[in-house]
Amino acid sequence: NTVTVSGTTPDPDPDNDTATANFTAEQEADMEITKTADPIAINQGQTSVFTLLVKNNGPSVAENVKITDPLPTGLEYVSDDSGCSETSGDIECLLGDFQPDQQQTIKVTVTGRDNGAWTNTATVGSDTDDPFPDNNESSADVNVGATADLVITKSAPATATSYQQFTYSMLVENRGPSDATGVVINDPLPPGLSFISSDDCNATISCSLGTIAVGDSRTVEVVVETTAAVAGTTVINTAVVTGNEFEPTPGDNTSTVETVISTLADVSVEKTGPLKAQADTRIVWNVVVTNSGPNPAENVTLADTLPPGVTNPSVITSQGTCDTTISCTLGTIPVGGTVVLTIEADIPRDTVPGAVLKNDVEVATTTDELNPDDNFSSWETVVTPPTPFPPDLGIRKQRDNSNRPVKVGDIVVFRLTATNFGEVTARNVVISDILRPKLRYRSSTIAGGRCTKKDATVTCRVSKLDGGASVTARVRVRVIDTGKVVNTATIGADNATISVPRGTVRFPVLKGRTNLAVNKEADRRKTRGGSKVKYRIQVRNKSDRAATDVVVCDQIPGGTTVMSTGGGRLDGARICWEIPYLGGRVEHQFRVVLRVDGFYDLNTVRNVATATAGNVKGVSRDSARVGVTGIGSAKGGGVTG
Repeated sequence: NTVTVSGTTPDPDPDNDTATANFTAEQEADMEITKTADPIAINQGQTSVFTLLVKNNGPSVAENVKITDPLPTGLEYVSDDSGCSETSGDIECLLGDFQPDQQQTIKVTVTGRDNGAWTNTATVGSDTDDPFPDNNESSADVNVGATADLVITKSAPATATSYQQFTYSMLVENRGPSDATGVVINDPLPPGLSFISSDDCNATISCSLGTIAVGDSRTVEVVVETTAAVAGTTVINTAVVTGNEFEPTPGDNTSTVETVISTLADVSVEKTGPLKAQADTRIVWNVVVTNSGPNPAENVTLADTLPPGVTNPSVITSQGTCDTTISCTLGTIPVGGTVVLTIEADIPRDTVPGAVLKNDVEVATTTDELNPDDNFSSWETVVTPPTPFPPDLGIRKQRDNSNRPVKVGDIVVFRLTATNFGEVTARNVVISDILRPKLRYRSSTIAGGRCTKKDATVTCRVSKLDGGASVTARVRVRVIDTGKVVNTATIGADNATISVPRGTVRFPVLKGRTNLAVNKEADRRKTRGGSKVKYRIQVRNKSDRAATDVVVCDQIPGGTTVMSTGGGRLDGARICWEIPYLGGRVEHQFRVVLRVDGFYDLNTVRNVATATAGNVKGVSRDSARVGVTGIGSAKGGGVTG
């Protein structure tokens, strides 16, 4: 290669104006590499693409071009688009021969493994000499940020009630690959929930957890309380966890739970009644059912267990319905509402004084209960003795041997039993028995008292008759006539009501057969005309049975005048006596005085007496004869029929 220099000024030595250099030309190629990264900032687990632009600046063919690209430890090979190979993080790309001015772009994808600033240098070379080796190397920086995969899982009860406390539990896990710093849970409570307590969170449910190492977890609990505002709704609560590091899967940084808040009521019952109540009275209990809320109480029922022994229960309710077992359906009770029930029952008279009547009542509702302890109430009443029944008398009259027929002349014993049906002593008890004409008084007695007879009335008295006690008077009578006997006794007292004022017995009296004998005698055998003759007429019951309706008659002979009938009834030419009753083996006498008429001249006066009875068959007769020896003087007077 020759070079000549010249100028306009004369050159005194032109020989040195020309110079020549001689060289031998060999092959060489200027390989150039340029490396860029996109993006230059990633987080752990994210990818970045290195772009390698390789160019042969000539002048010769570059033979066996090769790129070597060892990755730093914080980056990890993923792929390339040029058939490169990778071994333990070293990338090698064999590109063959490059003609002058030939270029190729290679893209290598890497992922951030460790956080930090990582420089990646790629080198290009070939078998052909490179006159400018300074451009054979190129670097690009990738900043890898820390990544922490936080996961939150929140749990809560599926159901709760108004004014109930329950716990939200939140589990936070760090699945890496780096520690999570500045971890915070934000859990704004929905309206209707109140913050109660938490060891890790404040009242706004902001929970600062600090650093959570890779693979570690933290559990946070928050106690809350429901209010009436959310009763009957579903409370939805969402918690979100965040940290300072990149979050690769933000979808699991949020957790939501639902809690069904049922309605809540506070149903209470209070039962009141008397502390004491008399037997044989009606006891009254009052029951008040109240709903203090915070919600209406639905399907309220009431069961009242009455004490054993009481009878005839009844109930009146201001709402709903009840049956006689005091099982009540009260329906819905609004907040602040009340239902009033009045329950009554009879306390039997025979209930033992001092017995305790315990009465239990219980209410229930299908609405959840705020305070179930006040759903029960009990009341105890001590039974006192009943008011004593006032004296109440009754009398019962009976006949001894009442199944035996009664005949005329029999002795009958009446039992007059006075009973005090009350419980208070009756004073001056008087039993009166008016005997009928067919009865003849014999005797009377009464235990603890005295009996008297006046006219046809038998009166028996006792000074007192205790409650529930009885006393019996016995009255003995003889039956003196046939037919139906109806005999009634009565009772009275100074201070008693009379529920059975009289007692009556009825029985027929049979006649029975008897036998009569009549005997007639004159006081002389002979007399003179004008003289008086006295006759004795005797009727005798020869049987043990009584004779009834006895009729004795004395036939007045002619030629005589009745001077005295002896109490008999003059009936034409007869004097008759009637004896309603003539006891067995009993006799009765009548006396008659006759005067023989002065002109009577017969030799004999014959006087005949007869006797009949209702229960005697035939007629009994007897006669008396008086001889008249002469005619006397006539005298006036006598009995006329």
